[in-house]
Amino acid sequence: MGCTQSTADETNQEAPGTTVQTTEKKEPIVKIPEQVKAPAKPVPATATSKDAPKIPAMKMGMVKKQGGSYKTWKTRHFVLQKGVLKYYVSESSAPPNYGNELKGEIPLKGQKTTDLGNTQVLIEPRNPAGEERKLLIEIADARERARWIAAFNEHIQFSSAN
Repeated sequence: MGCTQSTADETNQEAPGTTVQTTEKKEPIVKIPEQVKAPAKPVPATATSKDAPKIPAMKMGMVKKQGGSYKTWKTRHFVLQKGVLKYYVSESSAPPNYGNELKGEIPLKGQKTTDLGNTQVLIEPRNPAGEERKLLIEIADARERARWIAAFNEHIQFSSAN
């Protein structure tokens, strides 16, 4: 037969004039810092910010460009995507080309932009001795021209890093 012990609390039998102390089980106090920082995730040696640059946003719009052989101005639908400028006769909303009748494609790796100050922007190779030709575009609105220049520079930087 098993033997059980009982305390004064369990049996409610206290001796007169005695004080019963109950021992409550207290949980240890844990201090939680106000800001808990997650441990830094290790970055694999093969993936650095230089190896994987952020893909710049795609930019599209109608832009005037000067012709190569004949120096006439033509309005073309420009699509700037992943470091490549493509231009089409007209706009189309259907991916992947976003244009009708491709007229030209210029990889922007090694290119630079120059704002000629008036309404024109020059896109040319960094090494002018190369075979690549210069592209002269015209954007009348100064704010829109600044947006195109910023987009060209982002795509040039992206393509030069790859």
